[in-house]
Amino acid sequence: MKKVIIFTLFFLVLFFLNSCNSKKKENKLIKNDNLKTVLGEKRNETDKYYEILRKNGFIFPSETIYNNKVKEVFGLDLNLYPNEKEVEINPRTIITDSQELYPIAIKDKRFILWYPDPTGGDNYNDPLAFVYLNKYIFYNDKMAFSYLKLHNDNSYLGSLIVYFGYKGNTDQEKEYLNYIFKDSEENMSDLFNLFFGRHGVRGNWELRKELFESYLDIYPKSPIYDSGFIEILIDKNNPDYIKRYEGNREEDISFLLEKMIYQARKKGDLKDGAVSNVLENNPEYLNKLKKYKAYGYPLLNDYIRESPPMANRVIQDSDGYTNLRKEKNTISKILQKIKTGDEVSIIDVSGDWFYVSTKENNMGYVHKSKLRLE
Repeated sequence: MKKVIIFTLFFLVLFFLNSCNSKKKENKLIKNDNLKTVLGEKRNETDKYYEILRKNGFIFPSETIYNNKVKEVFGLDLNLYPNEKEVEINPRTIITDSQELYPIAIKDKRFILWYPDPTGGDNYNDPLAFVYLNKYIFYNDKMAFSYLKLHNDNSYLGSLIVYFGYKGNTDQEKEYLNYIFKDSEENMSDLFNLFFGRHGVRGNWELRKELFESYLDIYPKSPIYDSGFIEILIDKNNPDYIKRYEGNREEDISFLLEKMIYQARKKGDLKDGAVSNVLENNPEYLNKLKKYKAYGYPLLNDYIRESPPMANRVIQDSDGYTNLRKEKNTISKILQKIKTGDEVSIIDVSGDWFYVSTKENNMGYVHKSKLRLE
């Protein structure tokens, strides 16, 4: 009996000591543990996130400041969700990615919960980065901004631009963009996800022109054509992407061409070969430019007015000839058989068919696949 009492007391003492030690750990922020392990992955465990913020001196904003900042940074109007305690801020990207968890506006406690990479990654699992993210969003805290730059390896700051088009407040914008764009002067194509996206969750998925101009202010000589952005926007071989694109593609292409012409003029070149190449290879787009006066871009408008008429094309067909048809389809009446190598003048373009004039002065339609530039 005496032994039983001794063993019982021994285990009680061990239990008590272990409990005390656990309490001390609970009251101390564990900086290097995985955030999801410390906090749990269930979204209804927001009290734990709240405690991390509270213990690190975060001042929870008023409802007015909270709502205004969420709208400014993410483009989300929380007044549209009067009965929700938590609202996921989903930017609805049209590009497939592995993103599964977007930031969540915790309305009743007034903070942002975000670990964008649910598969792991130390950059999103640092509790201090989570704290400083909230300080940065709601108070433009300079120390928080510096911490995220130095310790978060672009994760939160980069994601704010990529998914929501947010480039910081006016005072920090230049520093923010210099940080985001660092080492990208010759690799503009790597920044596709920065330049194409939304301005907030309610904006269109399109070319973010203001962000692109900010980039050119930092890297004015960066080769725009080499980025491949124009090809992406104009390429009809990618109909699924073009169908989902929410901006005005022709206008966005015109914006990029305007910048290319400006770069050429700065170098003293009156013409830009890449611009001419785009226009020559896309006569349907060129016709739209003429119709809409280059969408209001002055350099591009002057360029197309000063440019010669649409270049002639040469017939190229493995059969040795191609058919000139009365209508733009393959069952229409054949007006003439045009020999491979013969030149035709382009009058108009309609979809995949060119309306042309032959050297015999016959006019009709030829499919674009049977034509090439000289």
